[in-house]
Amino acid sequence: MKTLSKLIAASLLIASVSASAFSTSETIETPVAATKAAAYEQGVSKLSSLQGSTPGQLNYRLGTYYGDIEENTLRLNDGGYVTVQERAMADGTIGYVGVVNVNVSYERHDSDN
Repeated sequence: MKTLSKLIAASLLIASVSASAFSTSETIETPVAATKAAAYEQGVSKLSSLQGSTPGQLNYRLGTYYGDIEENTLRLNDGGYVTVQERAMADGTIGYVGVVNVNVSYERHDSDN
C-alpha cells in the first residue's frame, strides 16, 4: 500500500511540473549576405552562439519577452536548424539571409498574489 501511495504522489508531482513548463518556437534572421554560403555560415555561427548561452544571455539574444519566467529555466531544446532565404532588394540586387530556427522551453513563475 505504501508503494501505491508513493507512486500516486510521484505521478501528481510530475503532472504539476509538466503543467508549468512551456515551449515556443523562435526564428532569428542574420544580416543580408552576398552569397548563400555566407548567409548559411552566419546562421550556423548564430545558432552555435545561442547553444552556448546561459539562460540570461539567451533571453537577451532572442530579444523576446516571455512574461514571468522562472529565473534560469530558459533553455534551447534539441533540433535547432538553419535555413537560407533569397531576397530581392529595392535596387534589384539579390541578397541572402540566414534564418535560425530554435525551440525554447521555460517555466512560468507562479505568482503569490
